[in-house]
Amino acid sequence: MDDIAGVISRFARSFDLKDWEGLKDVLAELIDLDYTDLRGTRETPSREQYVSLRKTALQELDTQQILSNLDIRIDGEHTSCVAPAVIFGKRDEERFDTHAIYRFSLVNEPSSWHISSIKQTVLWNDGKSR
Repeated sequence: MDDIAGVISRFARSFDLKDWEGLKDVLAELIDLDYTDLRGTRETPSREQYVSLRKTALQELDTQQILSNLDIRIDGEHTSCVAPAVIFGKRDEERFDTHAIYRFSLVNEPSSWHISSIKQTVLWNDGKSR
C-alpha cells in the first residue's frame, strides 16, 4: 500500500512543483477523467494530453494540494483510492481554494502502479473562480 500512497502523493505534489515529467510517471496511458463538478468536463485524454492541459491551465497559478486519509482498496491487479483534498490556488493576489474528494483507480503495470481514472467531487470552493 505504500507504493500506492506514494503514487497518489507524487500526483498531488507534481502540480505544486510543476513537475510535468513526474506527473507523466504516475499516469496510465489513458485516463478516465471526471472533473464534472469543477470544470463541467468528463473525458478520456491520453497521458500526454492530460499533462499538456494541466501545464497550460496552471502555468500562472501557484498551488498546494493536500491529500489525506487515503482509503486504499486492492482487488487483484486493480486498486482504488479515495482521498479528501484541499487544493489551495493563488494567482497574483487572487485566491481560489477547492475542498474536494478524489476517487482514483490505479492499475498495476509492469513497472509500477499508475493512475487510470480520476474523479474529483467538489465539496465547496472559496475565493474567486480561476
